[in-house]
Amino acid sequence: MSNFSKFGLKPSNPPGILTTSAAEYQISQAIFIPAGKGIVETSGQVGFDEEGKLPSDLKTEIFNAFKNVDTVLKNAGVADGFKSVYHAVIYQTVYDEEAHGYVADAARIYYGEQKPTCTGMKVLELSEGARIEIEVRAVVK
Repeated sequence: MSNFSKFGLKPSNPPGILTTSAAEYQISQAIFIPAGKGIVETSGQVGFDEEGKLPSDLKTEIFNAFKNVDTVLKNAGVADGFKSVYHAVIYQTVYDEEAHGYVADAARIYYGEQKPTCTGMKVLELSEGARIEIEVRAVVK
């Protein structure tokens, strides 16, 4: 059973191009959240490693950012971490095919079968020279 089903969340994708783009980006276009569910929102998380350094490798930085979000969620009581995320905002200073591929790869791993809503945004710069920052909302029992 998926976390979305377990929590009563209902993803929605209108037919046509909106369903096609949702599948391509590993997202849902909308998600209904029933009353009475706890919500956790994170601050933006960047791709620092355990020593607080940003890796020079973009792929590692992107995967670190996803891992850091997962860690923050679990520490806040979201036992399933990223698999309970229903909305993500991803800020990137590098928004090209390579970066998109790494984000899509990380999303497939961290979202699992869940397809949250998502907003992607190219920005001029992020704190400390980061190239990606992710903030999320997750549902808890």
